[in-house]
Formats: sequence, structure tokens, C-alpha cells
Amino acid sequence: MDAADAHILDADARTELEKARLAQIKGIRPSEKFDVVQFETEYATRQKSYSEAQLDADRMKPDVDKLERQAIEAQQAYDMAKSTPR
Repeated sequence: MDAADAHILDADARTELEKARLAQIKGIRPSEKFDVVQFETEYATRQKSYSEAQLDADRMKPDVDKLERQAIEAQQAYDMAKSTPR
């Protein structure tokens, strides 16, 4: 899972947690098994996944930057070779 996907899941879990907290405050029980702790646990899990995905992305950034520079240099070399008369 990449960081963007994990961020979306994290945000969705946060929204559901806030809705559950609001329901609890208002005394609403959407189901018999309704428990805010389950939402808190889900949010904590999603938050951890997002943090780990962000760390993975940060670790890969130098390699990605290096490959991007190499691709640009290769494109420039190709463009120069293509434009040079034979």
C-alpha cells in the first residue's frame, strides 16, 4: 500500500471515529454491538499504517530522485544525439 492510499484510509477511519464519538455523546446506539473503542482501535491501526507508509516513501525518495535525474540525463543525451547531423 502506498502512502496516499494509507492516508485516505486513515482519514476515513478518523471520520468514522468522530461520528462514533458524536453518536456516543448523543446517546445513539446504531447497533447492539456499538462500541467506540472499536473505532478508536481501527483509527490507531490506520494511523500506524499511514506512518509506516510515509516512512517507506521517505526512505525511497533518494533512490527515486537519482533515477529521475538519470532519466532526464538520458533524455537530454538522446535529444542531443538526435539533433546532431550525421
